[in-house]
Amino acid sequence: MSIMNDDLHGFRVVGAGQDLPFGIAAGQAYRIAPLPVGPALVQLLADGRQAAAAMAIPPGAPPGVMPVVAQPPLVPMAAPPGLAVAAVAGAMVVVAGAKWVYVETMHGKVRGDDVLLHGGEMIQGDLGLQELVVGQGIWAAIRNIHVRPVEEYRGAEAHHDARLLPLSFSGIAREERTWRDVSRSCQQVAITDWKLPGPRTTSFCVRFMDRHGGPEAHHRRFVSLQRLSSDSWGVAEHMKTVARLGEFDGVDIMNLVGVEVLLRKAQLIEYVYSDKGPAAKGGGKGDGEQKKKNEKGGHEVIYEASIFTGSNKEYGDTMVAPQLLEYVAKEVEKDAAVMKQVRKAREERKGAW
Repeated sequence: MSIMNDDLHGFRVVGAGQDLPFGIAAGQAYRIAPLPVGPALVQLLADGRQAAAAMAIPPGAPPGVMPVVAQPPLVPMAAPPGLAVAAVAGAMVVVAGAKWVYVETMHGKVRGDDVLLHGGEMIQGDLGLQELVVGQGIWAAIRNIHVRPVEEYRGAEAHHDARLLPLSFSGIAREERTWRDVSRSCQQVAITDWKLPGPRTTSFCVRFMDRHGGPEAHHRRFVSLQRLSSDSWGVAEHMKTVARLGEFDGVDIMNLVGVEVLLRKAQLIEYVYSDKGPAAKGGGKGDGEQKKKNEKGGHEVIYEASIFTGSNKEYGDTMVAPQLLEYVAKEVEKDAAVMKQVRKAREERKGAW
């Protein structure tokens, strides 16, 4: 039995429980009896040294020639079906157009760094674990991915996580995205265990802010339109956090419950001011003409016309998702119906007394 046998992937000493490493099935391994002890072990070692000395002498060499230790080329070995090749004598096994990288940062290894396979990895397909400190049980996750994403972004495994976006660097400094890049990069995916009731509105808000120059430009316009000061309710918490999450932190804000909560609050702030603020009260030039239209029923005609054109669901410069308003209206209606039934029940009980 030799490491040069192309039917073998490698040798490993199993633990006291005789358990196979993670990712290796019983049909992919040969069980070898434990080493003998006492005189039998001494004889085994002697036989091994004799065999090694015999293999070191070139075939047909004349007597007296010193053994020549040949260094075989570092080539990958064939692996059993379903088990990826790890390494041979420290050589890195690389599939054309791909490489092994670390997918987490720990013990001096940075996510996205190249992995030097040493043969002790536990690999299944394009995923694996590598023991960083031999004998101490400290393992790092590794992954085989295409070379191009590795060159463009450190830690390109972010492509496989709907919550993350790839990061790009200029030297050691992270490059911030523009909001236009955020809008193009983010993509909403279905999340079955989404915990927040109501519709997901982040996608609507991201596109809305993209059309208005980004969160900061939209914030300045909103504050100016509503004539708000820096200490007005909701101004400080309106947009800054969302802008930093998308432009600097590199998260896909369309797939985060926390961002949905932040944008729900931002929409509430804008809705409150749009309903009660100066922009909704009218005034100034043309106000008298509007009053005349209202007196003649012109307001109802204008509203019906807005339904025909679909603009009744639009709020102009106010960022409020129509589906969120519909959800709120239905919930308020349900609560009102429940409270109405409660009041009727109380009145009936009082009448019975």
